[in-house]
Amino acid sequence: MTITINQKSGSYYIYKNLTDKNQDWDYYAVDISGGAAWDAYEAKIYGKDKKEVGYIWLNRRLFRTAQLQIVLTPPDKKPIEIIPKNVWNWKDLIWSFEFNNSKYIFQEHRGHHRSLFKNDNQVAAFDKRTFNFFENDVLNIYANNDEDILLLCCLALYGDIGNFNRGTTASFDFGNLNGTKPPLNGKWRPTKI
Repeated sequence: MTITINQKSGSYYIYKNLTDKNQDWDYYAVDISGGAAWDAYEAKIYGKDKKEVGYIWLNRRLFRTAQLQIVLTPPDKKPIEIIPKNVWNWKDLIWSFEFNNSKYIFQEHRGHHRSLFKNDNQVAAFDKRTFNFFENDVLNIYANNDEDILLLCCLALYGDIGNFNRGTTASFDFGNLNGTKPPLNGKWRPTKI
């Protein structure tokens, strides 16, 4: 599956297998961060019925590892809380967590490339544009069809919330300049999209 996230200022429109520019969004996310440098960053994800289905909380800390919390609220089910452990690495930001009885590793690479590994096998690749006009940004996720779309969206959005460009005409974001190369130089794709 391919997931496209179109950002417009503090709003994110999420499309699964986008084929047409007139296609209706599948999920909608809103950045609800406070705005002060010392505040944690937050976002909520809503379904088409306007009910909250996901929540992301990120606390970037200056001299300590960052904290991340993800809460998934599937319809008619108990909320699932995921608190990834930040694995220290001097080049890449790496998160480790358990979800649906599987061990996941989420790793940021050079630039905007990110990888998600499930039980040591890559199941998703993430990318983002470097150059953007008028507060519009595009994030892309390429994943195996059996992966949880809300989890993938939360992992794509956590690094972007609180950082959108307010009122700029054009912006550059080079991402992680010191990171390692992603698997297959960022060209990893699932065997069946």
